[in-house]
Amino acid sequence: MQLANQRHVNIFVVLTKMTTWGVLFGILVEPKKVISLFKGHLNINWLLLPCSILLVAIIYIPRTYVVSWFSLDIPFYIQMFNVTEARTALAILSGVLLISSLTKDEDRKAIPE
Repeated sequence: MQLANQRHVNIFVVLTKMTTWGVLFGILVEPKKVISLFKGHLNINWLLLPCSILLVAIIYIPRTYVVSWFSLDIPFYIQMFNVTEARTALAILSGVLLISSLTKDEDRKAIPE
């Protein structure tokens, strides 16, 4: 039983590390924005910031808690968040959203009227 508990903790650690690496990869997908953030060009987009923080918080919830909250009769749209590939894709997306919400999009061209 103790060995099973140790493996259970290791699964949480591995999944947390995988999610953290996914978020960091998503942040590093936008290198120009990371460099401009380090140069001090902070421009917070108040529409994207809460969405990206909420998405990061949702992905860090371990899937065993999701199963216990929704019992074994999980709806399909909730069950899709338990697939490892979907969680990794959401982690990368949340990293991109997080860095995009903290910096100004300088690549965007002005729309002529």
